[in-house]
Formats: sequence, C-alpha cells, structure tokens
Amino acid sequence: MLPDDVPLLGESKKLIRKKQDLFVHTGEAALPEIKKINVRLRELLKKSKTDFPLSDGQTAELRANLREIVLKIGAVEKEAVNLLQRAIL
Repeated sequence: MLPDDVPLLGESKKLIRKKQDLFVHTGEAALPEIKKINVRLRELLKKSKTDFPLSDGQTAELRANLREIVLKIGAVEKEAVNLLQRAIL
C-alpha cells in the first residue's frame, strides 16, 4: 500500500515484503537476514521522523487512499465471514 515512487516509502515496502517472504519460505534460517532488514527499517523510521518525504497535503492524500483500501479490505473480510457462517449453519 506504500507508494513505490517515494524512495523512503518504496524501500520500506520492499523490505517489509522481503521480510515476510523470508519468514514464510525460509523460517528460522532467515533470522540473520531478517535482523538486518529490521535494522534498516529502524533507520528508515528514524529518518522519516526528521525528513519525511511528503508534504502535509501529500501525507493527507496518502492516508485517505490507505483508509479507502482498508475499508475495502474490511468489507471483503466481513462478506467472507458472512459466507462462511452461512455455509456452516
């Protein structure tokens, strides 16, 4: 959900995906690499607190877009639960 065209956010997104992929497909053996990813993510977080790459307006727009995505996901999940409940009962 983070934009690729903003370097700090794009890098964060790629690292989070890589971390998840390593965890799912490699498991505990990936722990050293996951720790390195966590270090880099903390560095990016620290940088974002002093030098956030978006203006206030851009940040508000990003939050609004994220809100819409989360609401859509929630609606899909709610419908899935309803369908499962009907199938069980």
